[in-house]
Amino acid sequence: GTRAHSLAKSSAFCFAVLQLPQVVKNGVELWGSRVDVLKGLSPDTFLTAFLGNCMLLCYFANRGENAGFAVQVVGILSNATVMMQLCLAGSVPLGAAVAIVLTLVGCLAMGFVHNANIDVPLRLPQGPWHGLQVLLGLYSWSTLHEVIGRTFPLALPRAMQLAVNAAWAVLAAVGTWWALRKAEARQERLCEVAGWMGTVLFVIMPLPQLMTSWVNLHAVRDIAAPSVLLGMVGNALCIPQALTTSDLVWLVGTAWGTLSALMLLFLVQRWHSLDSLSALSTPLMVWSALAATTALYLLWAVTNQRRAGRA
Repeated sequence: GTRAHSLAKSSAFCFAVLQLPQVVKNGVELWGSRVDVLKGLSPDTFLTAFLGNCMLLCYFANRGENAGFAVQVVGILSNATVMMQLCLAGSVPLGAAVAIVLTLVGCLAMGFVHNANIDVPLRLPQGPWHGLQVLLGLYSWSTLHEVIGRTFPLALPRAMQLAVNAAWAVLAAVGTWWALRKAEARQERLCEVAGWMGTVLFVIMPLPQLMTSWVNLHAVRDIAAPSVLLGMVGNALCIPQALTTSDLVWLVGTAWGTLSALMLLFLVQRWHSLDSLSALSTPLMVWSALAATTALYLLWAVTNQRRAGRA
């Protein structure tokens, strides 16, 4: 338990460094007035990650899981920083940037106050905290709808598209009613919804890049493999703690984060191997060693949890 918790806490370093190369690169381009370079970045990707971090911060605050809470704080700050840089480049409207800053302040302030495992001298009423989670959930739900529509585009008639949008809105209304209808179960239900919503956002987030890169291998040429590797290691370090606490939300998110990064790195090595005449190129051998190490690590995590459960 202690070892798993230490591994999860150390993952915050990986996620802190993860966006650092991007932030520094963006800063250099802004300083040199080369804002067109930043317009190649998709604000939707960072917005999806930001919302996912906010939802999971609410989830971990409600559960009092400080290791997961710390990771989400780092994610919120790093993704918001990139979004502010994109605002300076003109890719994000000023109104949206102001909303992101207000959301950031509200999530961090209320998250720390309502964290079940942090002693604070002031405890605020639950109403604003519940309201924040509902608003974040509804906005995340609408963002998820847009991301899925862009990832899996379907040429639907206008009437059918309106019907799909209406059904999506009805599901949001029903989910909100279910979460809020009983005061005694409200906190637990909001916690569950926040956790799964954040996890689904992170599950959907890498799919556009994976699908585009699979169809067009040259699309991976601008991907920073070290950043992908850091994200993979950060997620992998959280898996033992997710197993220890039997937290399915955390386990699904971290396992998918690990495996999706491994798949993306496989496509990166394929692109680097295009000019190789050998079937067993150096990038492939490096990736194979990484995949084998990941498999052994996951086997150790599962085995260690089973032994702890029998003890």
